[in-house]
Amino acid sequence: MDKGFRKYFKQFSAQKGIFYVCVIVFVFLVCAVVVVEPFFSLPCDLPTEHKELDGLNPYYNYNPCKNNRYSKILYLSPGECIFGRRLIVAVILGSVIGWERREDDRPAGIRTMSLVSLGSSLFTICSGNAFLDYPLEWDASRISAAIPSGVGFLGAGLIWKQTHTDEETGEATQIVKGLTTAASVWLSAAVGIACGGGLYFASIFGTSLMLLMLRFGPRVRDIDDSDSEDSSVHNRNSDLENLSGYGAVLQQDPTSPAQKRVSRRLSSVKAYFGD
Repeated sequence: MDKGFRKYFKQFSAQKGIFYVCVIVFVFLVCAVVVVEPFFSLPCDLPTEHKELDGLNPYYNYNPCKNNRYSKILYLSPGECIFGRRLIVAVILGSVIGWERREDDRPAGIRTMSLVSLGSSLFTICSGNAFLDYPLEWDASRISAAIPSGVGFLGAGLIWKQTHTDEETGEATQIVKGLTTAASVWLSAAVGIACGGGLYFASIFGTSLMLLMLRFGPRVRDIDDSDSEDSSVHNRNSDLENLSGYGAVLQQDPTSPAQKRVSRRLSSVKAYFGD
């Protein structure tokens, strides 16, 4: 289990392990609580009839105890449990969409789609619930609408394209990089809005989900046992034994594009050193 956990880290340390174990435990506990919360009978001593408010949404379900905290649900409030369920469903459905795109070898996979879906859900929660306690005469949800478009410029600057050339066939392939990082920047803006609006649980839980998806979510290339340190050393030694220097490479197929590139590089090196 320890080896399987380490493969998700380039440089594993005890501090990182403890931190992510705490995040995993927190997320699983919260997920369990928010899923079963509707089945609990939580006491409420306040009257549940609608208040007389101008322009009240007729579909609004008034609950005076929505912000009360209960020990049965780990001292969360029913309103926070609603936020948690929405964030969980957003991550799940976004992951499903990313899985479908990943099957077709698209650049945006499970992690990117789930982060975008999570960020959209968090922006929506902030628009409807983040500024209810503020004495404003204007629509405060405009804050949640303006920030994502502005942060989108930062995310666009992190997306770039790389050309990957196959060493055997010489075929060039365009690979899109930075999509997940750009989605993380966009989601970080949603976390900031949630904190600014006082939705601390939504921001903490959303950040925890983001950390788990970034660290343990499936990448473009699956992480398997062949990426371990032992197998990498074995494969590297096997390659060195099979190559036996550049000469062996050139003798395989000197007419292939890959071998021609090696020949040109060797000629340049020899000309530079005067050999």
